[in-house]
This record gives sequence, C-alpha cells and structure tokens, in this order.
Amino acid sequence: MAELVLVDNDVLFKASCYGLAPDLIDILAGGSRDVAGLALAKFVLKRKIEKSGKIVDRQRAAKALDAVLASISALEPDDAELGLAAQYEEHALSAGYAFDSGESQLLAVLVNRAAKNMVTGDKRAVTAAWQLATDLEIVPALAGRFGCFEQIMIGICAKKGGPALAASVCAEPAVDKVMSICFGCSSTFDEQNMREGLDSYVGHLRGNSGELLCDKLPA
Repeated sequence: MAELVLVDNDVLFKASCYGLAPDLIDILAGGSRDVAGLALAKFVLKRKIEKSGKIVDRQRAAKALDAVLASISALEPDDAELGLAAQYEEHALSAGYAFDSGESQLLAVLVNRAAKNMVTGDKRAVTAAWQLATDLEIVPALAGRFGCFEQIMIGICAKKGGPALAASVCAEPAVDKVMSICFGCSSTFDEQNMREGLDSYVGHLRGNSGELLCDKLPA
C-alpha cells in the first residue's frame, strides 16, 4: 500500500494561486505516495478563490485548483476519525490553542491511518498540534511527520530555480506576505535573501513545534 501524505486547504490554495500545483504534487508524491486532501476542499477553496480580493488572476487559480484536486485523493474521515477530531477540537478550544476543524480532521487521519506526513500552510496549527500532542501524550506518534509550506517552496526552488519561482510568487504578491518578502516582490529578487528567509521561517516554526516538524520535504 502506498504511503499517505495529507495536505491541508491552505497549501492547496497557495499552490493553485501561484500556478505551482504540479510542482507541489511532484514534491509530495515522490513517485509512489498517495497525496490526499479533505473532500470538502473542493467547495471551500472554490468559494475562497471566487470571493478573494487578494488574487490577481482568479480564473487561473480556479483552473489550477481543479487540476490539483483531480490529481489527489479526496479524503473522507471515518466515524472514528471524526470522533477523534472532535476530541482534539474540544481540547484545543478549552486550552486556547489555534486549531480549526479541518486541521483537527487531518490530524485524526494522520494518527489513525499512520500517514507519512501532514503538510500545512498554517504555522499556528503546527504549534497547536505540538501543544495537543504534549497534553495528550501522543508525541511519539507525530514526531517528524509534519511539514510546512516554506519547506515545500524550498523543494520546488531546488527543481525550478529561484528566479522562476520568484516570478510565480510575485505574480500574486498578496496571497502570502511571507513568500512576497522572501522573494523580494516589493524590491529586487536576491537568491541568498530568499534562501535565508525561507530557512529562517522554517527554523522559527521548528522552535515552536517541538519534535513535530520533519527535516525536509519529501520526508
């Protein structure tokens, strides 16, 4: 059975806006892995793209979203996973952790199906997952199995090169402020600044997420 890699809505959204969906799948699938996102992503992200005032080319982003959703598995958590997700949400709410329903469902699937990785564009979710894992004593089950969007961009950069990736990011400068800063969208692209910026954000997240963040993607 192929290893399962979970990807959240935020990563799918940004990759679609930047026109990087094929590169995202290439990084995550690694030729043999099954990449999956929540089935509800189709409806949630279509609506988000339609209503977003941050996207320069919404038509291109919508087409890219259709393409990426067609290339991944649509994930439907089972009853046990929905129950587990509800427990995670309840604990997060009572403890004041920033963890939404989509992230909690993916985390439940990650635990229940022993997925290879969970890749998220929400840094707060990784920090919250670490807090949850510590509270619920499930750190060993999650250690090294989370990935972030900045790691994805580092992997794509190694394949496409910095200037080509900068062109994709800066065509949609309002989609992700961190990416726009790293790729110099308001000034001039600098390869070294880009790499240092991405590494810095990954390092900062690693410092806030204990043992959860993997060394690199694909892990």
